[in-house]
Amino acid sequence: MRTWLNCGFPAGKLVLGVPFYGYVYQGAAHASNGLWQRFSSAATVGYDSVQSKYLSSTSYQRFFDSTALVPWLFNGSTFVSYDDAAAIQRKAQYALSKNLLGVGAWELAFDKTGTLIHTVKNTLS
Repeated sequence: MRTWLNCGFPAGKLVLGVPFYGYVYQGAAHASNGLWQRFSSAATVGYDSVQSKYLSSTSYQRFFDSTALVPWLFNGSTFVSYDDAAAIQRKAQYALSKNLLGVGAWELAFDKTGTLIHTVKNTLS
């Protein structure tokens, strides 16, 4: 967004994308709790599955990237990147602070509980 804005693109014509999904990286090296490590395979995972399969599992530990301001999960070989409600809220607040047109989410079907879309709505209201 900064690049678009710095190039003079009108803020009121920009929509910030927010993901309602993450990625599961299999075979991630243990160094740095999986962060920035090589992996053997990757696949998308919806936020609902992140909640039900990974966040609810005691084998995964939650970490936080203070630069990207998003969490990740790691169990020693599987790395899960995702945006939670707090990350989505920060992104929606950013859109407000920059007077962007709004936010657009992909993919609503990955948020069956409505956790993330309600966060967007409540932040932008």
